[in-house]
Amino acid sequence: MLPTDARYLLAPVGRPRRGLGAFIALFVAGETLPADALALAGDERAALAALGFVDDAGATLRPRVRVLPWRELLVASPPEEAFDVSALNVAASLPRVPSLWDVGCGAGLLALAAARGGAKVLASDVDDELVEWARRNAACNELDVECVAGDLLAPGGDRTFDAVVFNAPLVRAPLAVAAGEAPRYSASPEGDALALRFLDGVRARDTIMLHAQLTPAIDAALDEWATRAAVLSVVFAHATDGTPHALTEIRVAAPPSRRRALVPLSAACPHLERAIFDALLAPRALAGDATPLVAPWLELRTRERFDGCRRALGVTFGGVSVDDADVALLDRLRGQTVAGLGLTASEHERIFVMIERGHVIVR
Repeated sequence: MLPTDARYLLAPVGRPRRGLGAFIALFVAGETLPADALALAGDERAALAALGFVDDAGATLRPRVRVLPWRELLVASPPEEAFDVSALNVAASLPRVPSLWDVGCGAGLLALAAARGGAKVLASDVDDELVEWARRNAACNELDVECVAGDLLAPGGDRTFDAVVFNAPLVRAPLAVAAGEAPRYSASPEGDALALRFLDGVRARDTIMLHAQLTPAIDAALDEWATRAAVLSVVFAHATDGTPHALTEIRVAAPPSRRRALVPLSAACPHLERAIFDALLAPRALAGDATPLVAPWLELRTRERFDGCRRALGVTFGGVSVDDADVALLDRLRGQTVAGLGLTASEHERIFVMIERGHVIVR
């Protein structure tokens, strides 16, 4: 979770910010503050200016960056650079590997997360300025990351990495929205083209990860990959035109397969995690000593409406409709083995369907 400060969040407009609240106001909210609000020593204030994080006007400090604090990392980016929240899904789902290439690194969150996990990392982007931000962030977090500029897969040359990761950009479309609504976007042709180029040319020893919208063209490219590798797409949201957003992992050396699971983001699952991919890619055999468990990152939801009386419209688990028998069976999965559950043939088949959906994992 991001650290917050109730004194900042609850402060009336105009009240001076102090302590952590001042840093949040300066670097997260982008406010210009009185210099004494941060209570900085002279060398600390000079260091912020030298790094290009603030404009020091003497009495005031104006932010030149936006800062994302995430899992003991601080990632700074230009104020006008909108942070892509899908990067959190990718960063939290990275595999632990000896070497990793972050393609289209932006300000470097994925590269920093991989380096923090012990990987030797290459970070590249077509934007020279963003590469410099990634280099600066690596230095600020005291991490060793090689940062280079170049178009898509060109910077890697003939090198092969254990994992190659690409968080494909999403270009917002000019859709009409009601006054006061947040910007919306539909399918992104530019992001689609880049993702297809990535899938066509990428090489890795172990793992390939791609965040992109699952357009028909991307789906076809992943189907082709599935003829020679294990492909898992975890759909976590949809664009306004219905196009799925998915984080896809390709296990290069695993037996060929294609799987698609729905993991809607929610309060119980604010972003995807490595554990989700490991569980969904694990063997799905239901031997007697296997333990089927309910996927803990999914939510059971009941939809109702009032029209003179309350009427239930249906129940979903992980965004998929389930019936009473499904819910009753899910409630029985509390750590017993298949043999201990004493399943009937129909219940055994029902659990296998839930495993294929991603509702149940096997330990």
